[in-house]
Amino acid sequence: MEQRIGGRIGIEIRTIMSKELGQEGLTILNEVCTKHNIRLENISPGAIMQLVTSLNRTIKEKHGFHKGEEITKKIQKLKALVDLEGVAKDDRSDTGRRKLVNAYVNMGNVCSATGEFDEAETYYRRALNITQNFDYKLKESEALRNTAHIYKETKRWEDAERYYNKSISLGEKTGNAIGMADAYRGLGYIGYTQGRYDKSLECYNLAVEFAEKTRDRDTIGTAYIDMGMVYSDTGDMDKTIEQFEKAIPILEEVRNHQQVSRAYNNLGDTHLQREEWDKAIEDFDKCREVASIIQHERYVAWSLFNAGEALAKSGNPEQAIKNSLEAIEILERIKDDIGALASYRVLFIAYGLKKNWKEAEENFEKAKSFLETGKSPMNEGHLYLEWGNTLALKGDEKESKTFLIKARDIFKRIGANKFLKKAETALGEE
Repeated sequence: MEQRIGGRIGIEIRTIMSKELGQEGLTILNEVCTKHNIRLENISPGAIMQLVTSLNRTIKEKHGFHKGEEITKKIQKLKALVDLEGVAKDDRSDTGRRKLVNAYVNMGNVCSATGEFDEAETYYRRALNITQNFDYKLKESEALRNTAHIYKETKRWEDAERYYNKSISLGEKTGNAIGMADAYRGLGYIGYTQGRYDKSLECYNLAVEFAEKTRDRDTIGTAYIDMGMVYSDTGDMDKTIEQFEKAIPILEEVRNHQQVSRAYNNLGDTHLQREEWDKAIEDFDKCREVASIIQHERYVAWSLFNAGEALAKSGNPEQAIKNSLEAIEILERIKDDIGALASYRVLFIAYGLKKNWKEAEENFEKAKSFLETGKSPMNEGHLYLEWGNTLALKGDEKESKTFLIKARDIFKRIGANKFLKKAETALGEE
């Protein structure tokens, strides 16, 4: 018979739902509990997972993808905490130690998912303190890999790379193909972010190789998108399109709507860079259509401002402004600084095309303010390139040249050939 947790967690679940959604949250909770015959005052671990799944679906339908994820992750953290409290810390048996390691890793996972990275790192370290003294290589590899994920999210690149490599070393000993694919994707992202494109492609290809061993279609499709991003930055547009078009049917097959949205968004961006405006807008519309199925606000917003750039550059700056303002409202609510930076960039492009220089400059400053949190060489270079072009349109040749040179030097340093060519063309250096 499944163990019952008791009433404490039920009280805390009610508190979360009330705090996040008010009376509506309590109504949703009561409806879900009634539907599945769940009694919060005497709930089992299995019933909590059923509750989380149903709440996630209901909240997403009413309040969007991000709110559904946010609330259910908080409930998952409660369960993980209760599970951890139920493990005997002084049990020195092999079974007892394994249970404790599992509980620490699970607690780290849910803390990481809720953005509590310091707390997550603490739990992973507790797990590692046990695994490194005993032969628990699979869990040790997982804890190392998940710690690396935290370092990646907090831009501690050197630490992230070191921990991914430690995880890979253990994965080679255990034959853990799933973990190896995950770690290589992490290393691929680090290489991409730092402009080490050859290293990034090598790691993404290894991720696909290991994912194919377990037929992990999600990872294979997602890695193809990742590789498309790298090829896009290096200017190989044919390979960029090839990777995105390979990813879409794989991810549609496994119904990964989030990554399908991402693929269409990036495919649209590729057509945008080729100045194929109609194709770009069509892809961004597909992105928004798929993202709307799961109420994924981020990709809805990204499709809006990206389509806005295509609209502005094809002669419709008014609609571009409307798109970007709608995107910013979403992005600021979900705290997506990179998306907000790009939206303000589209705004100053559109206002520049309308020759409204005051609004253009104000939106450039707003975009620049997000560089601190959304900074990467690519984001910075792209911002300076478009601002240089806008200043050229204004007739301010001196300032335009200053920003175009900044952009050119960034693109040259990171090997972003596609954008380097754009900057050189704008400077008349072809």
